Amino acid sequence: MLGLRERFRRVDPQLLDAALAAAVLGTTLVWIAAQDPLTGGGLAGFDAFAAALVVVACVPIMWRRRAPLPVLFIAAGAATVYAFMDYRAELVVPLAVAAYSAAVREDRTLGIAAV
Repeated sequence: MLGLRERFRRVDPQLLDAALAAAVLGTTLVWIAAQDPLTGGGLAGFDAFAAALVVVACVPIMWRRRAPLPVLFIAAGAATVYAFMDYRAELVVPLAVAAYSAAVREDRTLGIAAV
């Protein structure tokens, strides 16, 4: 019988990254909804464009092992546009995951320079 660690190692890494992207998307949506509860919650100005930016920031995390720097640049671009559109919350979680992935996966000097 295989231990939990061995079963986890046999799972396809792309499947794990897809699950991570889904978890980051869910966490980000909960983060946004939890912002500013006294004035109607964080979804009070959340429109289709904001939802698209959240998806654009979170979905590329599925490819974080194959292309960590493009994933970081896409997440940073979406977070920047999201901030300039003056939405209430920030896209902290996808940006943190993308920055970590770039720092760990890329050459040390290139990864640190990108972050």
